[in-house]
Amino acid sequence: MSECASPRCDAGYLCPACRARVKSAGLGPYVMLDFDGVLNSKQYFKDFPEAATTGEPLDPRAVLRVQRICDETGARIVISSSWRHYLSVAKLRKLLGAKGLTADIVGATPQNIRRRGLQIQEWLEEAAVTAGVSALAMEWIAVDDQSAEEMAPTMGRFVQTTWKEGLTDALADNAIRRLLAQRR
Repeated sequence: MSECASPRCDAGYLCPACRARVKSAGLGPYVMLDFDGVLNSKQYFKDFPEAATTGEPLDPRAVLRVQRICDETGARIVISSSWRHYLSVAKLRKLLGAKGLTADIVGATPQNIRRRGLQIQEWLEEAAVTAGVSALAMEWIAVDDQSAEEMAPTMGRFVQTTWKEGLTDALADNAIRRLLAQRR
């Protein structure tokens, strides 16, 4: 928790002193990123049926939308997808890079039996302790197709996609707006 007494930090925004601490510690903004239902979708496999059989499980259009979110907000990526259970962050970085992602991938949420929203919260709290600020004051969003119940701790910063369409341009725009609004 921050030692700051600013009501701005208490309201979930960063005061100038806390913003400087977060920046010097290299924290945020972050995109907590799921893959299935975000970077691939029913629509992708309908548009490119060969993708399911050629080992191309990620929609390059959706990957570039994530890149746009990062470019326009300065965000870095934390993998929250279940793919982190099967592939290392280095392999996920390479896989996304092959699809055009150049944004920094800084790690992955904890691999435990907790719900995804709680895993994200745990990662943020650990990162915040490093900088001596409140996790509530950090800039981040979660992009995921999980249910609201699964993502409960992230609700104010949750951009919900669907397996049907994945990450669309409109949802990417929403993610950008939500991240930028946290800087006020």
